[in-house]
Amino acid sequence: MPESSTTSGSLEKLTHRIGDYTGYENAESRATSDKAIRNQVIHNINALLQQLDNNFTAAKKTEQARLDDLIESARRKLGVICDSLAEPTYLHGHFFGMVDLNKDRLQRIYELEWNMLEETDNIKEELLLLKDNVAREVFEDHFLHIGNFVDDINQALFEREALIIGDA
Repeated sequence: MPESSTTSGSLEKLTHRIGDYTGYENAESRATSDKAIRNQVIHNINALLQQLDNNFTAAKKTEQARLDDLIESARRKLGVICDSLAEPTYLHGHFFGMVDLNKDRLQRIYELEWNMLEETDNIKEELLLLKDNVAREVFEDHFLHIGNFVDDINQALFEREALIIGDA
């Protein structure tokens, strides 16, 4: 890959982590890179949804409904993000055909994409720490973190789309 001034730590990490991802510097590869990052985040979220399928149990039966509600809320929010990634509104926009893109714009897109991947990793870690027979304080704390990570993914997705459309 040719070195340029827009090559950043985020871009380098993305190209190493995702096959078919080369960034957005060349118009010919933008659609491929866009699809690759979206597919990777969808893949990560689908793995999280599978983790959420585990039968997590609360320490007290009276708290199980609360745990189930938190799990369902996380599932629903992650599903909405997957749907947005699967069918973005910008696919036929001018971003994919422009010859030159602002380097700061590209840098921010790369940062947002890396953040989405990091947040899916953070959610995975939180779910791995969630054990059976967990006390309410513990599972609420884990799902508070998970909720924050999900919100961060959603915000990054929104900002990324605005940059691709050109509204940011």
